[in-house]
Amino acid sequence: MPFPLIRYIPLTHRWTDPMTHIEQHKMIQELVDYMRKMKRNDQAEFEMFLKRDKDDEDLDEHSVRRLQQMYESYVPARLRNW
Repeated sequence: MPFPLIRYIPLTHRWTDPMTHIEQHKMIQELVDYMRKMKRNDQAEFEMFLKRDKDDEDLDEHSVRRLQQMYESYVPARLRNW
């Protein structure tokens, strides 16, 4: 039986497989609406994510974890797609 491409563990809200570039792009686009609510250091880091997304660069593991943390902290749970 083949494994699904993305496995989601609902208890920990962590991805077990690496994110694709498309998933990163969608997550960044959803966070753009919440830039005004971000703290100054989070906003500066997110602007770097935007630049890297614009240049079509993939994020490393640490950046992906940080992006997921920002997504979980700023996007309300009822609006999350991931």
